[in-house]
Amino acid sequence: MLKKRKINKTLVVGWLIVLCGIGIGIIPFFNNQKEIRIEENKIEEFFDEELVEKTIVNESATSTKEEDTSKKNQTINYSMVLEIPKINLKKALYDKNSKYNSVKYNIQILKESDMPNVVNGNLILASHRGNSSVSYFNNLYKLSNGNQVYVYYNNVKYIYEITNMYEVEKTGTITIHRDRDETVIVLITCKKNENKQLVFIGNLIDKEDY
Repeated sequence: MLKKRKINKTLVVGWLIVLCGIGIGIIPFFNNQKEIRIEENKIEEFFDEELVEKTIVNESATSTKEEDTSKKNQTINYSMVLEIPKINLKKALYDKNSKYNSVKYNIQILKESDMPNVVNGNLILASHRGNSSVSYFNNLYKLSNGNQVYVYYNNVKYIYEITNMYEVEKTGTITIHRDRDETVIVLITCKKNENKQLVFIGNLIDKEDY
């Protein structure tokens, strides 16, 4: 009996040593993989930021625009609020001329944008997709035709409906395909693990005071 117990204890100790050895080897592996993913995300975000800052937006059709009255609000920290119920997103956006109006800090209002009150205008917003704290458009891919997007601006709630979505290569130029007789919102983000960007077009269908 004593001999049998001795053998069992030896086996237990042996297995513990083996398991500890495996654990010691696995932990660094997973930590390394995590660090690699973090670094990959950082690198991707860096190039996305550079690309957005340098992006030239072309429209497939010209539109008649009213005078942009947003200049009156340049001293206000936030100029509008974006809400997308489908992906549970509600975020205040900085003024277009603010130094914080960048994908590095927030959802960016691109320089080619018109404000929501511009008839037949085009509000263009871009943000990251990923795991960082500024990846506000991470779930944007879940949108489909018919989903609504709200923008709160100058005491008016602008209600848009997604009508089109398409992909473009990351080349530094994005062509906006939209109806020149419609007032629209354009949402842009990157496609996961691909050198492409997703573009969502929404037409203004209603507005109301809030």
